[in-house]
Amino acid sequence: PVHEIPDALRHAFPSEPAPQAPPGEDATTERVLPRLSQTPELTRMSVMDFKAYLDSRYLFYVERFLKLESVTDRDRELDPRRFGTLVHDVLESFGRGDLRNSTDAEAITTELQGLLNARVHAWFGSAVIPSVHLQIEGVRRRLAWFAEKQAARAAEGWRIEHVEWQSEEPVRFGPPGAEVELIGKIDRIDVHPTLGLAVLDYKTGDKAKSPNADHRKKDETWTNLQLPLYDLLVRGLAGERSVQLGYFHIGKDPDSVGVYLATWDQDDLESAHDAGRQVVADIRAGRFAHRAKRRIQDPILMALVGDNLVGETSEGEFDGVGVEQEGE
Repeated sequence: PVHEIPDALRHAFPSEPAPQAPPGEDATTERVLPRLSQTPELTRMSVMDFKAYLDSRYLFYVERFLKLESVTDRDRELDPRRFGTLVHDVLESFGRGDLRNSTDAEAITTELQGLLNARVHAWFGSAVIPSVHLQIEGVRRRLAWFAEKQAARAAEGWRIEHVEWQSEEPVRFGPPGAEVELIGKIDRIDVHPTLGLAVLDYKTGDKAKSPNADHRKKDETWTNLQLPLYDLLVRGLAGERSVQLGYFHIGKDPDSVGVYLATWDQDDLESAHDAGRQVVADIRAGRFAHRAKRRIQDPILMALVGDNLVGETSEGEFDGVGVEQEGE
């Protein structure tokens, strides 16, 4: 509800004069919301900034340039985002450990359970409330299923080479003469002696979704540029080796757990890169009229952009056990 928005947030937006649609934006067809008189300088963008902008231009502006976000004191609970973070943290530690390339599923499971116990204790101590305990047991099951798939993948010759990888060299991206520094942190990069590199992003949504479906609409409009932009980031690392792009999904049932690869060709990737360049151009042009592609979950941010609680449920809807955790 609007009355929950702090007074400090209200002061960020002058009430007079009434906002005018910027050049290139039609005030008759889109909600035009107040904003600062000048867009801050854009020098770098993370891979996930592109999806945030495509989901909601104005919410991107609020979170990126005004640095506004909702806060909560529910640290004893395991909300959707923290659920995904917990799984990611455990898998990151596993990817740095001695068993990361083991083909023994039982040994991997034991290792993962120990890492999970340590992380849960660090987060909650001994005061784990019953609802969180149930969720943690759900994580244990998922990690056991992951262990089986991981052992099989290692037996195929894939080795975990990098976790939480970032390019050491700056990667410039955007329209000619108006580029930004592209940054991103990749969950995992596997290497195979003959198949090249596999760039993998961990996903913890309850239901698996292919990279193709998660990035593009049926009319081939790009709604997410994560993996195509990762392709740009790893080109220096890959050299002449081929690169696979995909998700390692850890869902709520064993059949959904596994690696899902994108099937794009070079033309598809170039199309995605063109869409990304257009995003940079639009941000530099100050195009922030609200166009929500997915329902905003946070009620305070929802009120800020003028949406209501009625709308289409976003992908990876939280059912009390797991939710999608985005990469960077």
